[in-house]
Amino acid sequence: AGPIVNLCFIYFPDASSTDAALHAYFSISTRQSDVDFQFSLLASNGNEQPIDAFRALITSTVDCDVYIGPRTSGYSIVLGPIVTIPWVSDTASSLTLSDKTNFPWFSRMIPNDVVGARGIVAFLEHYN
Repeated sequence: AGPIVNLCFIYFPDASSTDAALHAYFSISTRQSDVDFQFSLLASNGNEQPIDAFRALITSTVDCDVYIGPRTSGYSIVLGPIVTIPWVSDTASSLTLSDKTNFPWFSRMIPNDVVGARGIVAFLEHYN
């Protein structure tokens, strides 16, 4: 057995469902034989403002090595200034999150919006 990494999934009920993302992470991460993963779900009840909910979640007693989520750019931008460990989002695509000065701990699993827009323009130009 290798080192233990605690992945903490941030779930905010107002955001997109995390069911598919959680399933994907569990499937991918459990294939790694050299690292033992522990999983924690940090969930908000949805009654607070996003910034207050995120502050409460990340200051919980759960010892997280990596945050996963939230799944939207808007919530990720809100979370950015208060996160001090690595975190990744599978769907946050805002170019704003590429600013490593303001979001030094953020990583994404998809390209930012500019890359997608360039692809659409290239596609349209090709068939115009």
